[in-house]
Amino acid sequence: MSKNICNYSQPSFYKFSEDSINLSKEVLSLIENNFPGKYPIKGLDLFAGCGVVGLEIMRNINRDISFDFVELQKDYEGFFYKNAQNLLMAENCNKVRFLNMNYLDLRKNGDRYDLIVSNPPYFYPQKNRISCDYKKNLCRFFINNTFSDFLNFILESLSQKGIAVFLLREDEVKNELQNFLNCHGKILKIEKMKTISRVSIFVATFLHK
Repeated sequence: MSKNICNYSQPSFYKFSEDSINLSKEVLSLIENNFPGKYPIKGLDLFAGCGVVGLEIMRNINRDISFDFVELQKDYEGFFYKNAQNLLMAENCNKVRFLNMNYLDLRKNGDRYDLIVSNPPYFYPQKNRISCDYKKNLCRFFINNTFSDFLNFILESLSQKGIAVFLLREDEVKNELQNFLNCHGKILKIEKMKTISRVSIFVATFLHK
């Protein structure tokens, strides 16, 4: 396990994996290639948990960047703020917000983000064995929302010149991804960067910037 993961305060019911660290590393290189050096980046970490992805980005880049961290489970809030205080410089602690809410409700604010990152649930409960621990199931499974909801949120919440970077297991959501591209592929481009084990990193950008 990565030393970086070990540095994070996390709840006992769910431990984040190396996938979150790998995702943050890819995002760092994409930021340098997509945004001018002095551009103030407004970031969003969806399904943020204790904040690994967004906080790793913030602490490893010398840029003007702020982040909203959206997480449905309030249990993570204390862990998140502990991690932010331990890992970020003092001035950057004022540039993060933990939003305890369903990410779909965030659309009501009408906010657009330059950078959306996410290590979302990978599985559907109908296809896989679920745990007796409901909190753990919320981390692993699409419950009360779908991967299609997730993609539509990105379409509605990404700024015109922004990038969204997320993980997925293609075997779980292949049909939904294709159906979304059939409807919106002329507006939003979604490309696979790489696959590590069975998890793939995808990037979404608007075709007309």
